[in-house]
Amino acid sequence: MRTTGERMKKQPTPPEIIARFKTTEEALALDIDHGIPPPDKQLEISNFLENFNGKGTTNPDYILKKTYEYIDLLMDLSVNKHAVCSRGCAHCCKIKVDMLEVEALYIQLHTKFMVKKKQRDTSGYCPLLNKKTGDCRIYKYRPAPCRIFTTVDNPKYWAQGPDVNHAIFSVHSFQSEEGKKSVISYLLDVLDTLEANYQRTKDIKIQDLRYYFSKK
Repeated sequence: MRTTGERMKKQPTPPEIIARFKTTEEALALDIDHGIPPPDKQLEISNFLENFNGKGTTNPDYILKKTYEYIDLLMDLSVNKHAVCSRGCAHCCKIKVDMLEVEALYIQLHTKFMVKKKQRDTSGYCPLLNKKTGDCRIYKYRPAPCRIFTTVDNPKYWAQGPDVNHAIFSVHSFQSEEGKKSVISYLLDVLDTLEANYQRTKDIKIQDLRYYFSKK
């Protein structure tokens, strides 16, 4: 239950999103591929992945920008066609967001929010959420888990609480299968390598977004 200070102005759900609402059983039966970009973009992404092998460009800002761009493109070509997420729906903004420190620094570089590392309560809404409107205040620069996390059945299941089982996509949905690896998975590897280079260790430590940013 939300406290008085967490009430949001409900924004109307677009009709085209409502038309996608499904039961969880219907959503789980969907045949969702990983998306095939146009040939020119395929070549661009392939070159990007080939050039970045730990000794490609050393500009982390550029690497993050392009990685996010390609993740967004692939999501739009696949999962997002079935997504029931819409602006102002912030149910998933109460869950943990396991992100890399390089992603936190990217947010700091492009927004007014400063990284202040500290162990904090991970319950409640994301500190970067505008609680009055339900809008993300760093949407353009949000980390990879937020770009990939998607609901494909009905947002009402989220409203019932985080323990309700329903159809979602997350970074775990793109992990390698036997002998197969999605392009998004390769792009996530780029982020891991970038973090390892920054930390100068292969032992990457992932923290919740609230570890890096406070509500103030």
